[in-house]
Amino acid sequence: MMKKSLILAGSFVAALLLVAGVLMVRQQKAQPGGQFRVKDTERIRRIVFVRDTTRLELRKKDGVWWANDAWKARPRAMKVLLKVLGETEVRSPLSGELPQRVQEDTASIHTEVAVYGRLLPKKRFEVYLNKKIPGGNMMRLHGKKKWYITELPGEDVNPAALFVTDPYYWRDLRLFHFRPGEVTGVEIRYGKNEGFRAGIDTVTGRVTFVPFDPSLAGMPVDSGKVRRFLTYFQDLSADVWEHLPEREADSILKENSLYEIRIDAAGGKEFRMLVFPVLKKDSITGAGEVDPDVARAWVDPPGEMVLIKYYRIDPFLLKAKEFVLRGRE
Repeated sequence: MMKKSLILAGSFVAALLLVAGVLMVRQQKAQPGGQFRVKDTERIRRIVFVRDTTRLELRKKDGVWWANDAWKARPRAMKVLLKVLGETEVRSPLSGELPQRVQEDTASIHTEVAVYGRLLPKKRFEVYLNKKIPGGNMMRLHGKKKWYITELPGEDVNPAALFVTDPYYWRDLRLFHFRPGEVTGVEIRYGKNEGFRAGIDTVTGRVTFVPFDPSLAGMPVDSGKVRRFLTYFQDLSADVWEHLPEREADSILKENSLYEIRIDAAGGKEFRMLVFPVLKKDSITGAGEVDPDVARAWVDPPGEMVLIKYYRIDPFLLKAKEFVLRGRE
């Protein structure tokens, strides 16, 4: 009898555990925490943002992300975006009148997001950005009514702030990339008679150095330093792409540049940069002074303006006398 009672009691406990397990699984499935997450972000091939009449498409082709099929997208920005798509979680549901007030608020920024695999959409949702919302955003899945505040666990960032439709935000800031030994010649100019041209014959390995200052002509040159200098020209990135009105850009190009940099590389590759000062205007007096940290540059290719911090180009801006073995000041 005792044995039978123990068996019945054990069966009852097992049944309770089974019911508790089923209820827990159902509760977990009912939790909306991961409904905005995209599984296996490596398989994402296309991401589309639509805001009012502006549409931006990020497309992955041959392992490289492109913005609107026009420019390569910034690798770091894409890495962060894919992290957001793969890890965003629901912080809390929204109810009451707040969602309606946010939608009616003209300060709100509304974006529709669609994430695709090879053909079909993997996830579709819409987002509102507004400071009135705790956490700064609310999202809901396409075709659903319920709104949620979302967050990126462990990060102090509003995940919805990454859904940007400005193509210039996504555009890769890298201006050039040359492999070691690919650069065959560099010309630096600081005016009419200042500067130099340095190069190397890729067949013979012979170094050439031509200073534009006649007083330095014929002086012996540190060929090792010239070789090292040429290795500096492998990667250069801007800080901001400037989409200036054509008239303003033309006006800047008519001015005398501070520096001119020309690069020749194997296979006929070329790069040219004209560097101009940036004037900072006092908000009260309107007086302008040259920004000591940031320059404006015209770069070709692609024939556009950028803003670039001086520390990025400082290693290029050596004087001819720094390569000369004699006659240094």
